[in-house]
Amino acid sequence: MGSFEIPINDQYRVELDRNSWAVSKCKPRKDGKKVWQQCAWCKTLQQAAEYVRERLLFETEANDANEIINAVSASTELIAMAIREAEIPNSWKSAQALNGCVE
Repeated sequence: MGSFEIPINDQYRVELDRNSWAVSKCKPRKDGKKVWQQCAWCKTLQQAAEYVRERLLFETEANDANEIINAVSASTELIAMAIREAEIPNSWKSAQALNGCVE
């Protein structure tokens, strides 16, 4: 079974499978190949997006309130743009049908 993927950036992506939205993080191997490892499973796309935003904020080097506010804004816009560009269907069942998950 394949999955519907929303690439967020070169480190994170969100995937729809039969039961949930999974957040995956890229782990480069020593041979240079990229391996995507799932790091969170969420019931909704919103929860997955919030998880990615929290991870991006955790990984930022913001030192003061203005930098944190800018990081929140930038990460939120990055995720929103990725979701818009992915052109995901308006419903869970439609997304599953496109993904081949509906029996």
